[in-house]
This record gives sequence, C-alpha cells and structure tokens, in this order.
Amino acid sequence: MRALLLKDFYTLKKRSLFMLVLIAVFALMPGEGNTQSFLPVVFAAALPITAMAYDERARWERTAAALPYGRATIVLSRYALGLICAAAAVALILIGAAARHAFGAYALDMSEVLGAGAAGLCFGALVMPFMHWLGVEKGRLAYFVGVAIMTGGLFAFKAMPGIGAAVNLQAGWLPLGALALDGVSALVSIWLYKRRAL
Repeated sequence: MRALLLKDFYTLKKRSLFMLVLIAVFALMPGEGNTQSFLPVVFAAALPITAMAYDERARWERTAAALPYGRATIVLSRYALGLICAAAAVALILIGAAARHAFGAYALDMSEVLGAGAAGLCFGALVMPFMHWLGVEKGRLAYFVGVAIMTGGLFAFKAMPGIGAAVNLQAGWLPLGALALDGVSALVSIWLYKRRAL
C-alpha cells in the first residue's frame, strides 16, 4: 500500500500543486466561523478523487491488474490517502489558529476543527463508493451532489445555533462516527470495485 500512496502523492504533487497550495492558504488564512475550517478539509478529502481521475485517464487500473495488488488494497490506499490529506488540512488549521492566538487574534474552537475533520471524512464516505462503482467520469454527478450536501449541511448547521451548541458538546465523538462511516464506505467500495469491469 505504501507504493500506491507514493504514486498518488507524486501524481498530486505534479498535477495538482495549485490545489494543494489553495488548500494550505484556506487552512492558514485568518477567518472566523465554520466555513474557514470546513472548506480546506473537504477540499483535501476530495484529493483522492483527483488522483483517481488521473489514474482513469492514464488507464492505470488496467496496468494495476498485472501488479501484485488486489482490488481491496487499491481501494483502501485511496481511503488512506483521504485520511492523510484531511488530517494534514486539520493540522494546518490548528497551526494557523495557534499563530493567530499568539498574536491575540481569533482562535478556532476545537469543536469546529473536529467538526471540519468529520465533514471531510463524511464527504469521502459519501462519494467514494460511487467513484469505485462508476468511475470518476461517470460518477462526477455524485461528486457534485456530495459537495452540495456538505455545503447545504454547513449552512443548515450555522442557521440553527441551538443544534450547533448541542453538537459542540459531543464534538469529540464526531470524528469517531465519521471514521466508522468511512470504514463502512470502504467495505462498500471494495465490494463494488471487485465487480466493476476495468
């Protein structure tokens, strides 16, 4: 799996450097409220889909069939990439918050950071099965639906402060729930990917 992750990191570094810089800027830029923390994590969690798109365009999956990697390993490497990217975005958010706090500026609440991490994982859990079932090109509609759901959920969350306060009390459980959802999503993706003709 390490080799598969390296392949994806090299691909993203070469092909999506602008997106990586954009995520870093969003994560570190001064801001207040949930949007500033949610956007970079969701963008980061979508990076595996970008890597999948380049693989599909290069017909890499057909080459992978001749390599000593099972389809389950390929799917799990993509989920691992999503986790790593989301965790990196959360780390950048914390660095930016710590820097602003050191200068007496606004510092992000940990519940927002945990919620952002959970949102990124939920986005991947929602979209990835469709990508493994239909492919990136055919599954693009699922990607936009996922973005719409996450965006709508964020605005709904901000519009209902009572619910937001209740969720904040249980914020520590959000990433655990998102990880569990991600695990179920990975099993579904493996099942679908094994039955897909490449």
